Amino acid sequence: MEEAAMLAEQMGVPLADLLGGAELPKAVVARKYVKGEPMVSTERYQDLPTHMRNLHDWYMTVVKEGRERLVANVAAEYYFYESTIHVEFDEFFQLFNQDALDKCLLSCYCL
Repeated sequence: MEEAAMLAEQMGVPLADLLGGAELPKAVVARKYVKGEPMVSTERYQDLPTHMRNLHDWYMTVVKEGRERLVANVAAEYYFYESTIHVEFDEFFQLFNQDALDKCLLSCYCL
């Protein structure tokens, strides 16, 4: 019972509602990356800046061809040696949805 009281307090609901089966608020489930599906909703797509919209359109084209990542060659002047950066499409999903960003994606932005 003590655990139920603590849980009710954390959730900000009366203990009777928690135990009585009252309708409790539900969290919104965050979208997950699904290969081949749009990275953003139709409404958000219309609000994207031009370059992000172009990137989204490119993604929708190449994912149908079976690609799973963007590969970028980096000149030696940036890392003191030639390198290749692989950016997975799920990282682009994080960028479009302003979720956790990977250092690889930030490296591409800085280049």
